[in-house]
Amino acid sequence: DGMTWSPDGRFIAYLGLPDRPETSPSAQINPAVGSPTPDLFLIGADGRGERNLTSTPASESQPEWSPDGTSLAFVTAADGAPQRLTIIHMNGPTPIGPTLIGPESAWFVWSPDGAALLWLEVRALGSEAFRSTIQSIDRDFRQAPVTLRTVDGLIVCTPSWQRLEP
Repeated sequence: DGMTWSPDGRFIAYLGLPDRPETSPSAQINPAVGSPTPDLFLIGADGRGERNLTSTPASESQPEWSPDGTSLAFVTAADGAPQRLTIIHMNGPTPIGPTLIGPESAWFVWSPDGAALLWLEVRALGSEAFRSTIQSIDRDFRQAPVTLRTVDGLIVCTPSWQRLEP
């Protein structure tokens, strides 16, 4: 869940803790003080060229390469903010363009062709009632989301894209 090979096998994207400068003795005794959040890193399959792709105070999770290897999607959340689907377009090991922040969602699935992603929107209807909507969105977050399925309750497993196509 925290590591993914590029489709061509040349790179690994993974979650890791950034190096941090030495902190005060109290912070060393109590690691909860100023503890870093996971960042998204990339390294060559040969162990060379490690780079931090996110380097933010937000916490990243669930990295996944697009099927064509030109984008990395992941979930990110700043302290106290909802989780959001996020995309970094890649040219091999190099990020290109801005990081794209998408809809609120705790998970996503790439379409088989890499042109879109499935994501889940959950709305609370009451103290223990929920409505879950599975939606698709283009990889650049330019078009409006398309609703594929809405169910009363929580969806607890990631659906397969193929089973949702008509």
